[in-house]
Amino acid sequence: MTNGRERAKLKTHVVEMPRFPGHFGWIRPSPTENGGAPGAYRVAYFRFAVANDSSLPNAILGYTFWVKAKDDTWMVAPVYPRFDNIESSELPINVPPLQTIALDVWLRIWVDVPEEKTGFFSAIASPAEVKVEPRPLGDKTFTDTFGG
Repeated sequence: MTNGRERAKLKTHVVEMPRFPGHFGWIRPSPTENGGAPGAYRVAYFRFAVANDSSLPNAILGYTFWVKAKDDTWMVAPVYPRFDNIESSELPINVPPLQTIALDVWLRIWVDVPEEKTGFFSAIASPAEVKVEPRPLGDKTFTDTFGG
């Protein structure tokens, strides 16, 4: 509580995620994806629980996911729409007060290696790390990191 007003407070918890880069699936893009550049996507399923630790309702208007690279940078990992669980990730997602909601997503990571046998494994941190940032109502962000 601040100045007699409760503030939004969302906390993301990991329920299921791949532990190592080898647990990420493999998808070849169409020739027009990523500007026709050689390479491929790796995809992985993640399940999160987003808790609303406030007695006020909230909503998730968007989210950003990152996967950690071996060089300690973070690569944006967009949601892969083909496998997206529409029930749990169609926006906006209403989050009732003092409750959790499930967020099931398939994330994809572009690998700039034509024949990706070892390029992906040399690029992604092991064990895998992911950063999640849901964007709720208002201007406050809540970022959580898992794995590593």
